[in-house]
Amino acid sequence: MGLMVGILGGGLLSWLVTHLYYQRSVTSTPPWAKDLIDRFGQEEPSAEQLRKYFNEAVASGDIVPHVPSGYVMCPQCKVSSDNLVYGESQYPGRDAFGSYVKCSKCGWSEFLGDV
Repeated sequence: MGLMVGILGGGLLSWLVTHLYYQRSVTSTPPWAKDLIDRFGQEEPSAEQLRKYFNEAVASGDIVPHVPSGYVMCPQCKVSSDNLVYGESQYPGRDAFGSYVKCSKCGWSEFLGDV
């Protein structure tokens, strides 16, 4: 009798853990992604389609790239391009300048090139 209770209890506990894990793993599609997912369908989008969708998002104002870096968000902390700052600095001991982009939130920065 004790063995039967142990087996039933173990089965019930196993079902409960599985059920709770499944509930946590099920996610719904975010509203902002639904339109893109509907456009893509079952096929992987081509690079041309992605460029078209990106340009449409830029034209509508949904995405605002940082000029001149082209980033639409900070690669490190993922804040929008509004937080990216362009700067120039002189090379030590030279008459040349370099440009950079820096995130005002997390401090990430990247060298863009000579000015």
